Amino acid sequence: MEQVSAVPTSAAESFLRSLTRRDFAGLESSFAPASKARLLLPRRTEELAGRSEIRGRLEGWFGSASEFQVAGTGRDGIGPRERLSWRFRLVRDGRSWEVIEQVAFVDAGPDGIRRMDLLCSGFHPETPETMEAPDTADGRTPQVFDAGSMGCGDGLAQEFRRQISSIAIGCSLVTVVRDPAAREELPPLARMLGHSVTSVEDRDDGTVTVTVVRRR
Repeated sequence: MEQVSAVPTSAAESFLRSLTRRDFAGLESSFAPASKARLLLPRRTEELAGRSEIRGRLEGWFGSASEFQVAGTGRDGIGPRERLSWRFRLVRDGRSWEVIEQVAFVDAGPDGIRRMDLLCSGFHPETPETMEAPDTADGRTPQVFDAGSMGCGDGLAQEFRRQISSIAIGCSLVTVVRDPAAREELPPLARMLGHSVTSVEDRDDGTVTVTVVRRR
């Protein structure tokens, strides 16, 4: 089996820089000619083949927006892969602001990014909830989910879904986890499920806390 190297710094930086600038020609050049992408979207999964097809999908999402703002980006290594994240504010219909967040895990070789696995929150109207306003519901005590060393690779996402569905709408779930990847993975999952992320904090003991308000 062919060994896949971690994404070269230049490839990861080129992709993220090009995406945030909506430089889709530069974005396309950061992928290998035979690259593939798997997209986990709110209602379906898509498989893309070739850098031009990947470029076309991303350009279709963001290229025509009349207003476009970068709310945040992130980049980190995880084993032989690179984890990239971005959150955008944009106007696609000429009137209404929306928000979207995506997290991608990528592999690369000498010719650029060869594989991308992307999780998408979907586009959501910008409201006090999607702007991550603090929860002001009714002062009820948040429920705490201590996930310990559990990670998204061994059931954290499934258990988070179960925990958030067990509390009342309007209540908060505070997830405490030792896996640092949860900082990037749980917030977009929560938003994809229709809930509000009110805080993500690194604690002195090395854990990460993610506070989510159940909205539906």
